Amino acid sequence: MEKTPKEVLKAYVDSQKFSSTTQIMDAMKEMFRDVLQQVMESELDTELGYEKSQRVSDSGVENKPRNYRNGYSKKTVKTQLGAVDVKVPRDRNGEYEPQIIGKYSRNAVFLYPPKVDLVDDVLSGEGAQPLLFQPLKRNLVRGGMNFAIDLITPTTTTLYITVTHKTADEMADAYSFTADQRAQLAELLAEENRSMWSSVLYGIGVGDGEIVVVALSQLGNVGGQPYWSWYGFNSRVEWCACFVSWCANECGYLDAGVIPKTAGCISGSNWFKDRGLWQDNSYEPRPGDIIYFDWDNKGSSGPQDGLADHVGIVEKVENGLVYTVEGNSGDSCRENRYAIGHYEIYGCGTPAY
Repeated sequence: MEKTPKEVLKAYVDSQKFSSTTQIMDAMKEMFRDVLQQVMESELDTELGYEKSQRVSDSGVENKPRNYRNGYSKKTVKTQLGAVDVKVPRDRNGEYEPQIIGKYSRNAVFLYPPKVDLVDDVLSGEGAQPLLFQPLKRNLVRGGMNFAIDLITPTTTTLYITVTHKTADEMADAYSFTADQRAQLAELLAEENRSMWSSVLYGIGVGDGEIVVVALSQLGNVGGQPYWSWYGFNSRVEWCACFVSWCANECGYLDAGVIPKTAGCISGSNWFKDRGLWQDNSYEPRPGDIIYFDWDNKGSSGPQDGLADHVGIVEKVENGLVYTVEGNSGDSCRENRYAIGHYEIYGCGTPAY
């Protein structure tokens, strides 16, 4: 099929004064409709044996009357440009059947009527195609007329990234640290410097920084599967308390009896109350405290009833705000903040770290 001359295409583009890709797509849609319409008119010319403007008297076949055009019927066909309304020409004897669009087809790209020869070839003609798109050129041969349709077949590529933790020694090996550098690294990471790093990296100056560091490392988790499955559940549960218990276990606080292993907020708050480690809403929390909430008309937990509905870990307190890390906050691990003394803060467990 011959290409449209560049000067014709240029004149058309200049006359349209396109200012957006949407206008270009609309113009292509109209052009497709007009070309499709003309193809069907030409098909009917071939079927009848004369053009639309010609006048004829008989068919030239004995005992067979001359067939004539008989108006149009409307049809909507689906294309890669969207739905297109066309007028399908009709003949009086009902003998004409469009070839470019099958009688019962409403898809102008992927459905073809019978007796169509298809020749598929990669457009470039050589080598592999780009990963994202693989265009195919389909040459349709019908009754001496050639049509070319370009089909774009999209493919999807998914990139999975796995992040794994490395120890300080593994990183020292990776960067070929000398003996002196390894000694300096060990000194910086010594237990007595832990509070310094908590202050530098996370702004934690008092309270316990270790459980906060662990909690912050989990921000972004969705669904809580590592926490509720660690606890022993086979399927998802409300997992805010499981998250706190998991963080405590990572720090060795469960074995030390500093924080309870519990999947429930009420049982967790009662554990601190029973040991005299409980502070009410008037208390100013510290980093590492276990903060409990009594929601007011939030989901199925409200109204407030004097019982804990949700639990998190206090990250820090700044400028009158309590910053927390919470599991199962919108089904994910999130950092939240509340005004000190906020009415939905039920109270705090204060572990004896």
